[in-house]
Amino acid sequence: MSDVCSSIVAVVPLEPPVLKTVPSRTNEKNVTLDLSDWDDTYNGGSSIISFEIQMQLNDGEFRTLVGAIRPFIANSYVLGVDKGNWYGFRYRAKNIYGWGPFTSTVLKVLAATTPAAPAVPIVTHVDSTQI
Repeated sequence: MSDVCSSIVAVVPLEPPVLKTVPSRTNEKNVTLDLSDWDDTYNGGSSIISFEIQMQLNDGEFRTLVGAIRPFIANSYVLGVDKGNWYGFRYRAKNIYGWGPFTSTVLKVLAATTPAAPAVPIVTHVDSTQI
């Protein structure tokens, strides 16, 4: 009879799922990022300690947002964006073994308020060839 050895290998977190926005909370002054697709399949076998969120500005460089290294929360608010500008966002996770990679897909967001739905059309004339 042989001894059977089993082990669990833990590593840094895997690449996380792509970021999304919360459209009803994204406007010309702030962006709300949705991290709710995160689950333990990405944690590398060890609990996540924190996340780092970076924003890409017009110069193409990424900068870690102040206060963006924090424990997991489903939504993260980014304040101070300028109306009409595009911003890129990516994030990564950290466990006791270190930081995992950033998302390879950058979420691009336009700082703008979603327009209201147009009014329902009013029919003013109907005949056999036109409405």
